[in-house]
Amino acid sequence: MTIGRALLITVLLCVQTPARCGVDITDAEANRLCEKFLALANSGKLEQQAIQGQSIAISEIEPVDWDAPESLTVFRAERVQLDQQQEPEILGFTTGGGSCSTNLVVTTSDPESPRNRYRYTTNDVERNEVLRWVEWGTSQRLFLVEDQVLLASLRSLNSASLPNFLWLWNDGEPFPLCAFEGTGESRLEVLTSENDRLCRRVARREIETIKWQEAGPIDQDAVADYFGARAEDSREVVVDLDGDGQPERLVAMTYHSGAGCGASYEFAAVLTETGAPASSPLNQYFAPARPYNRYRRDTATLNTVFVHDGLVHVFGRVDSELGLFTFAGQQKKNVCTFQSFPQSRISVPFPPNQTVEVQSD
Repeated sequence: MTIGRALLITVLLCVQTPARCGVDITDAEANRLCEKFLALANSGKLEQQAIQGQSIAISEIEPVDWDAPESLTVFRAERVQLDQQQEPEILGFTTGGGSCSTNLVVTTSDPESPRNRYRYTTNDVERNEVLRWVEWGTSQRLFLVEDQVLLASLRSLNSASLPNFLWLWNDGEPFPLCAFEGTGESRLEVLTSENDRLCRRVARREIETIKWQEAGPIDQDAVADYFGARAEDSREVVVDLDGDGQPERLVAMTYHSGAGCGASYEFAAVLTETGAPASSPLNQYFAPARPYNRYRRDTATLNTVFVHDGLVHVFGRVDSELGLFTFAGQQKKNVCTFQSFPQSRISVPFPPNQTVEVQSD
């Protein structure tokens, strides 16, 4: 059943008692599960709660009527112990293919039972719209939180990615609990340090930084030839990066792509006065060439620039590493490295006693 068809099928209201939908959970319990899941995600501890199954060959499974949208293809199957009192479930993992793929978890062991129903709240446009798009371009995984099996849609299969939506697994008939959104902030954890005090201050955002300015001239043809993409947004700081007494134009650029699910790619380089990538050795750090990279060079995300003890320090993701760097003598030095935990918040709760059940004809 596709999402489009789900909008046209019969809706049955679970009056007051969510158990009427086959789900025995109160609003308070649903909120607690959402808060607990959010805390695990924001602290980077979600992977510890991931449910792991035993891979089995799809060819070993007898053909069943997969309860998944027709456009999806099963690419993996696992035998998963979800309930210690019952036999293991056989779950399928599907992909929609294409450039904005959707990956779903579906059941196979009981094809006669209705699976993966979409549930909406009655006369609630906002929640209906959230559920309409919730699975677009996301990947689903199962987690065990407070003895409850939860199904989560994530931005990617990596559990460190931002969560998008949370369901109660409900024996393969996912029951909506809440939607999430990113806050645009992240929590930093220091992994390695050459200066503990400085690294902790950077992680806590306690450093006074140099303000980025609107970028000056950009030679778009030269930038596109160098990076494989044009600079649609740009900002710069003019600082003596390598300590040779000559200031450099350090420019952070962004290219917005509508391909796939849509994304923004950030680049950085030392540019000349006319806006072309400079022949400076510093660019081997900010924009190292990668033959396999569709944009020809690794992306770099520069967050802040500041001066400490007479040296210019750059915090961001440079040469695929998140850290604090100096470039004295045109040599990159790692002062600190960090792990980043993107932060989310609950954007739309789905109170169980207001939830409706969608059934096919």
